[in-house]
Order: sequence, then structure tokens, then C-alpha cells
Amino acid sequence: MAMPPDEPRPESGAYVLGILDPNETADFEAHLTVCWICLEEVHSLGEVKRLLDRLLGRRP
Repeated sequence: MAMPPDEPRPESGAYVLGILDPNETADFEAHLTVCWICLEEVHSLGEVKRLLDRLLGRRP
């Protein structure tokens, strides 16, 4: 089922966490080149992840 064009794909969070497999990562990165909604979501989630990592004393 295709996602509505105004919602980010659910893979955004998994991508930021680095838990997609190599094929999924490549597919999602290709998608990011054409989807500004997912790109913005990845940037936002990345900021949250960096802040949480810092608060928990983790290295990026």
C-alpha cells in the first residue's frame, strides 16, 4: 500500500537508528532524493536522536 504523499514513510525512524538492512537502506536513501517530507522527518528524528544520545552519555 502506498503512503499518502503528505506523510513520512515508517522507515524514517529505523533509518535514523541504523537498523535497516543494507538493501532497505539503499532503497530508502534513493527515496530520500525525491521525497522532501521523509528528508525533513529524517533530519528531525536525527536531531532528537543526537539530543538523547548526549543526555544518555552515548557517542554518536
